[in-house]
Amino acid sequence: MRPPLSGLGRLGLMSLALLLVWGGGEVAAQTSIYGIRGLGYPGRSANARERGLGSGFTVLDLGSPVNPAAVAGFGTITVEIMAETNLRSYTIDTVQVTGLSSTRFPLAQLGGRIATTPLSFALSFSQYTDRSYDLTTADSLQLRGQTVTYEERTTSRGGIADLRGALGYRLGSRLWLGAGVHVLTGSAKLTFSRLFADTAYRPYQIETEESISGFGVSAGAIFLPSDRFAFGLAVRSDTRAKVEVDSAEAANVDLPFTVTGGARVSLGRPLRWGTTVTWRSWSMADDDLDARAFDTWEIGTGLEFGGAETGTSRFPVRVGFRYATLPFSATDEQPHELTAALGIGLAFAGGRGLIDAAIERAMRSGAGAEESAWQLSWTVTVRP
Repeated sequence: MRPPLSGLGRLGLMSLALLLVWGGGEVAAQTSIYGIRGLGYPGRSANARERGLGSGFTVLDLGSPVNPAAVAGFGTITVEIMAETNLRSYTIDTVQVTGLSSTRFPLAQLGGRIATTPLSFALSFSQYTDRSYDLTTADSLQLRGQTVTYEERTTSRGGIADLRGALGYRLGSRLWLGAGVHVLTGSAKLTFSRLFADTAYRPYQIETEESISGFGVSAGAIFLPSDRFAFGLAVRSDTRAKVEVDSAEAANVDLPFTVTGGARVSLGRPLRWGTTVTWRSWSMADDDLDARAFDTWEIGTGLEFGGAETGTSRFPVRVGFRYATLPFSATDEQPHELTAALGIGLAFAGGRGLIDAAIERAMRSGAGAEESAWQLSWTVTVRP
């Protein structure tokens, strides 16, 4: 008979269940001005530890649901929950907007070993794309021979969630293999309203509901030739996204094929360096959208000093850099972003609890806009 869960374990499992039901909850406004076109701003399957490392260890990190082979690293039941706060400003032509913010819960995961077998499992929620935005414009038109000014507001709240189930298998001590199944599901509430300056004209509002669904599979491997080196490779194939507006099919959008590879090197007992590179074939969606779609590249690299696993410190310090191109644009110019990050971790409760935090400075530009953001993220990991 298994012992009852501790208070720490019950809290973690209850929080994960709430997040899986609630989905990627958000407060306030959008994640990025670059989330307006196409299917939205692409999500990052990276926890706070990986954010602090510039996503440099992502293809090897069991806490980030990118490589299903990393699931083989789970031992006891592990629950992970992440939150993120985003503070932004952007400029389009001569228009500058500041003071934007949002808070969301973009990642949650439950994993563990299956009895005494070499198999481990993981169930996770992460953000595939974000479709939340709020736009206001002013214009005028001729009504009954007179010029009437008005203000239009277009809002969207929602996005696409990635629900993954994965199995990992340890083939000896040096090779881990894994496979995953992904269910893509999401919705966005779209609202259009017009308010006239002349109160003789009544304002009006139109609301529609957009829903998106899709499916994907992934596979991966991690090779550990020695205690100093680790190499990871993951591939993922997503089908088409079925887009419905008010229950009527509006579009079928090709989703990308993804290849992710990376390596980690232990430069010394307390110091580790890792780099991960990702390519996605988003250009497949170019004919299906009212926007340009481009293939994307992402490279992240980071250094981690200390950590409980090194036997040197319970407070690892991290630094990372990340460059990525973005998939959707209103013009023929592809946007890109550059991010610098710092992170720190803390182990407590005899190593059964972990808190990781990261702060990122992101700069995005292209397609006639520029955007800067401070991104604060934190992850709580519990091993009952």
